[in-house]
Formats: sequence, C-alpha cells, structure tokens
Amino acid sequence: MSIRSDIITTSPFFDLITERFSDFETDLDALAYAIEGQLRGTPDMGAIDGFNTFHVLEETDTKLRVAGMAYFLPSSLIPLDASFNTTNGGTSYRVKLGAEDGKWKRLTEKKRWSAVYLYATENYEPQWNWEPTQKGVLSR
Repeated sequence: MSIRSDIITTSPFFDLITERFSDFETDLDALAYAIEGQLRGTPDMGAIDGFNTFHVLEETDTKLRVAGMAYFLPSSLIPLDASFNTTNGGTSYRVKLGAEDGKWKRLTEKKRWSAVYLYATENYEPQWNWEPTQKGVLSR
C-alpha cells in the first residue's frame, strides 16, 4: 500500500471521498480532501477548511510532501507545507504553517498566490515566515 492510499483510506473523510471521487486513489482533489480530514484531527492545527491551491512536491511509496494555501476558520488563507512518512507506528507528519505576521499581510492577494505557487512549483524561497513546525502521527 502506498502512503497516498494510507492517507486516503484512514482519513475521517474516507466515506465522503469515495462518494465524491470515482478515481479517488489518483485524484489530486481527493488527496487534498483526505489531507484536510487528517489535519483536522491533529492537535493545535486549527480549523482547516480546504485548500485554495494544492501541489504535490514529492511522492514515493513511503513519503509524500505537499504545499499550498489552506483556508483556516474563521477567515485566514495561509501557506502550508506538509510532509508524511510511513513509519512502524503508522504515518508521521510534519506541518509548517505560514505566520500571519506583517510580512505576509504586506503581500497583496495576487502576490500571496504567486509566492505560494512559485514556492511549490519552482522551489523559490518563501516570501513569508513560518510558524513552528508541528509533528505527530496520524490517527488510524
């Protein structure tokens, strides 16, 4: 089983994913939805409510790294960089969230989107600061 399959099949949203996405094992939107469900259950993550943009940066059978802009309730849209690794104890995660500080707030909406896109697709340095990395193991 690949890490993508593991993330999707253990997601709290699995039943909805199978209803909404006919080819859920390869559909990028299904993966984003599964990751949203997984991250909602992690401590201190906040109320993630989907992605504005979502990119797979690296994927092997045992490792997955994604980046994009995620919605957080009540009304934040911030960068997210998450990596998942298969371990003996399940699937570990490391998540970095963009800091909602002056550096991020000074960027216009268009510059925010462009900065996250270039970070995810061209390996550009982030144009924002990161909050401390959150780590843990996904619930099964």
